[in-house]
Amino acid sequence: MNFYVDKQSGGFASTLAAYGWAEIVARIAARHFGEEGYTLRLQDCGTYLLIALSPSLTKADFVNFPDPIQPAPILRTKKNQSTLPDPSAYWQFDYEKGKTANEVYFAFRKANKDATPDQMPPPPDPYWDIYRAINPGGLPGYNNLLKAWHTAAQADQGALLGLLFDLFSSFPNDLDGVWMVWKALDKEHGWKISAGATALQLYNPDQGMGVNRVKIATIARGNVDNFWLLEVLKATGFFGGAITRLVKGGKDRKTYILAPQDIDYADHRAIMGRFREAMQVSRLSITSDILAAVLYSEALISYAEQRVSFKDMLLKKRRPRNLVSGFHTAFYKSLGNSPATMNLAFIGLPSWISAADNASLQAAKEALDELKRLTYGLEENTGDGYNLLSALRDFVSGGELNRFFDFTTAYASYWMGRRERGKYAHQLSIQFIETAILGSQEE
Repeated sequence: MNFYVDKQSGGFASTLAAYGWAEIVARIAARHFGEEGYTLRLQDCGTYLLIALSPSLTKADFVNFPDPIQPAPILRTKKNQSTLPDPSAYWQFDYEKGKTANEVYFAFRKANKDATPDQMPPPPDPYWDIYRAINPGGLPGYNNLLKAWHTAAQADQGALLGLLFDLFSSFPNDLDGVWMVWKALDKEHGWKISAGATALQLYNPDQGMGVNRVKIATIARGNVDNFWLLEVLKATGFFGGAITRLVKGGKDRKTYILAPQDIDYADHRAIMGRFREAMQVSRLSITSDILAAVLYSEALISYAEQRVSFKDMLLKKRRPRNLVSGFHTAFYKSLGNSPATMNLAFIGLPSWISAADNASLQAAKEALDELKRLTYGLEENTGDGYNLLSALRDFVSGGELNRFFDFTTAYASYWMGRRERGKYAHQLSIQFIETAILGSQEE
């Protein structure tokens, strides 16, 4: 059974929708076949993302699914708690408790750098940065989506799941058709849930308030509306396939959406959990980009290495970039409660590393470790550090040897200058240079 998520809304938002639908499909498949009784793959097919499920399910399995599905948590604050459903009826995250837990954890870690893991307080919620990004700017829109889902699902969850099943069962997705079907369904039930929902910038960075009309009769500023169930899936997918972090030293924000190439959804969940844990600390923008690519590659390789059968390992005859191509990224400039999208980009995983056998696996691990040491040792807020990190990011992401040589040439002068001043600078190893150059030639 195949589902198709059209990329017409762009890679960033469409990928989130694909993760959201994959999560719902996985929950239904697990109920029917058991947690390990099915496979679910995400594949990039150019104009659409393919979600392939085996064994197959029918539309009736979705429409008649007996368990309540709650796609994502409602965000509970002191100010909005009186407007929310009963916590026993719908999954909620208490923002104030989460904020306190986060502050206690990092304050303790800062004051007790030598503390052992068993001495540390409970870690913050792994999705804390997502909640912090939603509140306050996107909170009403986000919660309204999930409250609308709760209202409709209580009465007829099968109708929601059946509509989404129909939407993604064909390519291209018939959004105009489901929009009209929803209007008729809403009128029949009297829910008063509009077919359109505001496209929140958190997961629609290219669809913020502005002039966004297909046919412009007048120039007027206003929000962009998308089909509301698609927006629910994007909100759900944010928890499954994204991380968002404040840029170090300010309130600007960087968001990364993992771009699948061909990966099993269960493997994705496990690797993403490791990556979130490794990517906890805020960094400056370029440093963050490099570390996102490096730390995710490390998490993927580490997971692949620990699989039960190394001979049938995840990366056999494939490079990490054959499973995940990289990250769709968005940079948001803080403007108070309403951040503005300043840049959209793509950061690729290093295409020049391989882990198909023990020798290449070890070389990849050492190269990634050296990349981390280089990145940590450069200061992005200085002229030399900024230029070096820019060249290094271009090579890590794009694999261009010219940018690698730009980096190594400039780094030699930087290294000698640091040493002359009695300061430490990491010295490039011959093995790292060989791995980078030979790996780029073997692509």
